[in-house]
Amino acid sequence: MKRIFTPGINLLNRLKYLPKFALIGAILIVPIFVLVFYNVLQINQDLTVLQKRQIGLTLNGLTIKYLQDVQQHRAMTSSFLSGDQSYKEMMNSKQQEIVNDIAEIDACMEGDGSLLNLTDKWTALKKEWLAMVPTFEKQSAIDAIAQHSSHIGNILNFTSTLADESNLLLAQNLENYYAIKSVVDTLPNLTEHLGVLRANGLTVLNTKTLTPDLQSGLIGTISFIETNLNELGHEMDNNTSSAVLEVYKKMSQQTSEFINLVEKELLNSTALDYKASAYFDLSTKVIDMCYELLSEQQTYMEGKLGIMADQLAKQRTVNISVSAAVILLATYGFLAFFLSIHRNIQQLKDASLSLAEGNLTTFIHFETKDEMSMVGASFNQMIASLRSLIQQVGINTEQVAASAEQLNASADQTNKATEQIAGTIQELAAGSEQQAQIVRQGTASITSMSTGVKQISARTQNVSDAANQTAEIAQTGNDSIETAVQQMNSIHATITNLAEVVMGLGKRSQEIGTIIETITDIAGQTNLLALNAAIEAARAGEHGRGFAVVADEVRKLAEVSSLSAQQISGLTKTIQADTDKAVHSMETGTKEVLEGIYVVNNAGFAFQQIHRSVNEVAAQIQEVSLAAQMLSANTEAVVSSMDEINAISGTTAQGTQNISAGTEEQLASMEEIAASSAALSKMAEELQQQISQFKV
Repeated sequence: MKRIFTPGINLLNRLKYLPKFALIGAILIVPIFVLVFYNVLQINQDLTVLQKRQIGLTLNGLTIKYLQDVQQHRAMTSSFLSGDQSYKEMMNSKQQEIVNDIAEIDACMEGDGSLLNLTDKWTALKKEWLAMVPTFEKQSAIDAIAQHSSHIGNILNFTSTLADESNLLLAQNLENYYAIKSVVDTLPNLTEHLGVLRANGLTVLNTKTLTPDLQSGLIGTISFIETNLNELGHEMDNNTSSAVLEVYKKMSQQTSEFINLVEKELLNSTALDYKASAYFDLSTKVIDMCYELLSEQQTYMEGKLGIMADQLAKQRTVNISVSAAVILLATYGFLAFFLSIHRNIQQLKDASLSLAEGNLTTFIHFETKDEMSMVGASFNQMIASLRSLIQQVGINTEQVAASAEQLNASADQTNKATEQIAGTIQELAAGSEQQAQIVRQGTASITSMSTGVKQISARTQNVSDAANQTAEIAQTGNDSIETAVQQMNSIHATITNLAEVVMGLGKRSQEIGTIIETITDIAGQTNLLALNAAIEAARAGEHGRGFAVVADEVRKLAEVSSLSAQQISGLTKTIQADTDKAVHSMETGTKEVLEGIYVVNNAGFAFQQIHRSVNEVAAQIQEVSLAAQMLSANTEAVVSSMDEINAISGTTAQGTQNISAGTEEQLASMEEIAASSAALSKMAEELQQQISQFKV
């Protein structure tokens, strides 16, 4: 992950903060600017297309007005050439209106219409009309109608080209497409077919003649009109304008009535007596209704195109405004961020310079909660630590200076003490010789005492062995007594258990006696019942004989049971007597066992006291033996120590001489220490002067 950001980190590390923020801002703002630029460019393109559509729709309206006047002029010319001179003035007036229509189209073509590249086509169409005007009164009605129809066809082709050049059919939804299509295609063709039907009908009515060509022309024109009506109906199904739909319903109804009139008065009538003026007025009314529908549709689409243009312009304004606001806010944010960081860094720089000058009372406070606040806290902590360090160094310097003075004083005292030690050591050397003589005498005395202690230790060991043997014999007697006590206790427990068994047997014998008495009573009652049964059987005579036999058997059984019960009772009494004797014997044995246990316990207690006393004597003898051994060892150690002391005394005498020489060397060293302490004191003063430069 770190490798990914390494190039960016290296680049930003080479720049100061202002170029850094400028670079990051450019990276963020330039794409936004490019996106906004292309978005506005697309909106401008859409507005240009929409403007061309508006121009095309406006020019289409002027062309439709020109188409309407040419169609009316065709009808008037047909009537005039068919013999109705009253149409001459109307025809000339309509020609003037057509001249005005051409002038309006010329003005539009010279203005915004020049964007549509239709100037050549319009010029050709205009020249064609101007060439037609002088020939109107010199040709027949049929030729005039054909000439007008050809020119009207060119007008319709012009409107179709106009729709293509202005992208009128480039709609955003189906409703707009069908609305534009009805304006530039369906309705103009419908008006043309109605105009043809009007012109041909006037020719028929004015000449009172329906030629086959005119008849087929009328039928074909009606078919075209019905096709146009069907297309228009489909287009109106997607329309949402109530005004347009209302006019469409009226136009559709009037057109249907007009077609019915043509079929009735022209195609299916032989008299052909329908008034031409009435036919002209009715057909013109129907065509005018078509043009009213076309005008409503045109107005409706102009409104929708205007709304679309306003929406695009508003969208462009919003996009530019929002983008400008975003860019300004981003720029403001970057500048504010830069100024915030720059101010914090400047404050940190000033504090660092003040610190470099020795001012340790400077602290910084960043009015921010980002990582810079952590840097400020760390800087303040560093200053506090450094100030504490300088203060501690100052204290330590003072202590070093004081210690140097004390060391100097101590060196003087040490010199004096060393001189005294040198004198004392000389005296110690003389005393060491006397000490060695005394130690030699003490060594001889302790050696003699050590020999006596060894003899005491040997005799004590013999006594200890005899005491140990006595203790072992006493322990053996004690163990035998404990075994006898355990056996006597076992015998006592056995006799006690046996006595309990015998006593339980006596209780069971008593229970058996009670049961025997119950059996005897039952046997007596059974005998009485058997006797009563025999008496009753004797009374019954022959019928009770079998029952008498049973009663006799029961009586015999009762007598046998009574006799057996008496025998068992006798045996039970004998057992009870024997049991009582056994219990008495057990009680006597138990008393004797208890007395034996008591005697044995007393003997065991006596053996325990003997064993304890012997052990105590053995322990004391052992302690005496150990003490004698320790005394022997100590005397030997003392002898050895005295030998060592004797050797040390000699060494001490030699050492005192060496110490005397060392004290002289120590005097020289103390002089050097005094010089060093003076130098240390001077260094401490210099360090205090340097520390005083810091303001803490």
